[in-house]
Amino acid sequence: MRELFPPDALETAAAEPAESPATDNLGTARQVKRHFGEVSDMWLWRRLRDDPTFPRPLVINGRRYWRWSELRIWEDKHRVMGEALA
Repeated sequence: MRELFPPDALETAAAEPAESPATDNLGTARQVKRHFGEVSDMWLWRRLRDDPTFPRPLVINGRRYWRWSELRIWEDKHRVMGEALA
């Protein structure tokens, strides 16, 4: 019987960091807006237009998805700087 994975495949997968792009969770625009306190579509649009440090979404089948790890980094950076997020 053939093995589906090479013997070291599971060890390699376990050695990857938890926040690698392959395992990072994605959030929709609705989830991102809810996360930042029920902000409006305009708030999200302005972040994308005016803030070059705001994470850019991935577009999959015409829908925007953000990596939660990138959003957490952006959020933490702005909290440290004492800026209002909303």
